[in-house]
Amino acid sequence: MNKEIRIPIQKRSIEKRKKIIDTASKIFNNKGYLDTTTAEIAKEAGLATGSVYAYFKNKKDIFIEVLQLYSRTVYNNTIANLNKIKDKNDLTLLVDTMVNSVLENHKFSPRFHQEITMLACTDDDIREYHHQQQKIQIDKYLEKLGEYTLSFSNKKEKLFLVYSLIEGMCHEIMYSRDSNFHKDTLIKECKEIVKKILQ
Repeated sequence: MNKEIRIPIQKRSIEKRKKIIDTASKIFNNKGYLDTTTAEIAKEAGLATGSVYAYFKNKKDIFIEVLQLYSRTVYNNTIANLNKIKDKNDLTLLVDTMVNSVLENHKFSPRFHQEITMLACTDDDIREYHHQQQKIQIDKYLEKLGEYTLSFSNKKEKLFLVYSLIEGMCHEIMYSRDSNFHKDTLIKECKEIVKKILQ
């Protein structure tokens, strides 16, 4: 029989659950998902292991919560930067801001970002959740781009290609230890391709 997971209502319970998520986020980023235990998260959060299981089914459940928080942080950072643009006709500034924001986002929690990429290839639940988060982000970017005077066709498909291109470029720059590419040239060429797609 599965134990029922507590939905926190009282302030103390909400804070306790948040503390678990914040603690797990730090540990996942420092040690990685596979090398972290639920008991370790509980200990670092100053809680009994049983207290963690009152709020989460397992370590994967905690990871997915951290992934949700991370995705929101990444999206909000990009949108905040896009909101600073006053000229909705300036495609160059739009693309520069998008690419620079995503590069900046990859610096938030580099180890955690790598963990997401790895686990999305090996774990069905995390792959599905990660895919859902990508769809949400693309939809939100589409909504934001609606404010700009862009007339490109097949917007959703093209934005998916833009998203994939920028992510791939960022991974090469941020995580490849033996990259054969010149960083500044790679960023410049990525921006040029994105501009052509969005024209």
